Amino acid sequence: MFDASAEGTIPKGTSGNDGYRGRDKGDKNKNKQNGTRAKVLQSDLASDVLAKISKQAVRKAICLLDMFPSDKMFAWEVLEEELVSQQGDDNQILKDLHETKKDPQALDKLLRWIGYSKSDVRYALAQQTRTLVDPYFGFSSVDEGGPQVELANWLMGEGQYHCEGVDFKEKKSGKPFYCSLIAQILGAFLVNAQKKTTYRLITTELHRLQHVPGRLIAAVTATIYHCIMEHASGMRQSIHFSAKNLQDQYNAIWESIDRIWVNSPPYFDFLEKKTYERMS
Repeated sequence: MFDASAEGTIPKGTSGNDGYRGRDKGDKNKNKQNGTRAKVLQSDLASDVLAKISKQAVRKAICLLDMFPSDKMFAWEVLEEELVSQQGDDNQILKDLHETKKDPQALDKLLRWIGYSKSDVRYALAQQTRTLVDPYFGFSSVDEGGPQVELANWLMGEGQYHCEGVDFKEKKSGKPFYCSLIAQILGAFLVNAQKKTTYRLITTELHRLQHVPGRLIAAVTATIYHCIMEHASGMRQSIHFSAKNLQDQYNAIWESIDRIWVNSPPYFDFLEKKTYERMS
């Protein structure tokens, strides 16, 4: 199983058995005249440490709490807990964060900085998923046009794509949300050596829990759906990975998983634990 070098926690969230459910002055004046705001730089924040940990906290919150949050403060509790975990209860960075919250201009900059990471983590997950979806479902070996349309529609139509043992030729599948592809994507996305530092807080939390929370399973499942949808025209066409294109599907997937938790807790536990084990 993957390792995680540091301890981490996640605040209680929605339903679920584990609680998860710089530029110069001239440039700035030019942006102001054009009606745009200058991109927030790391140097614009209270400290480099706050900038770094806030990015880590946002990645964790996107994956474990909500892939498409509407609240700009959605990762605040995660950020506070991570600062305490990494810097101690009485640390200057935490004090800087609390002072930032009192200053509207400084808070706006921090929230915009955090916003960049929201898009980054979703984009990275989509890129990783694309490389695995095509060979897993056989799109690369299916002729473009009608055959790809038929395969994509069948996979998406009844939610077959996230089931165990999908067989397009026989038109059959098994347990819902037990597709081995979900674990393969998580393993490639989180565990690969190059990404151990980038997603350390997430892998640390999964290591502590010894299972993959339902919210993360929903995030990966929604991303798989998006990548299959790119073949729905009969040939692969890149579709922008955004809240507009995918939020409704993500919410629907999460509702389905949440119903499993309500109606069949043993199967929900099985899903979370087995997905974690398959990541190795």
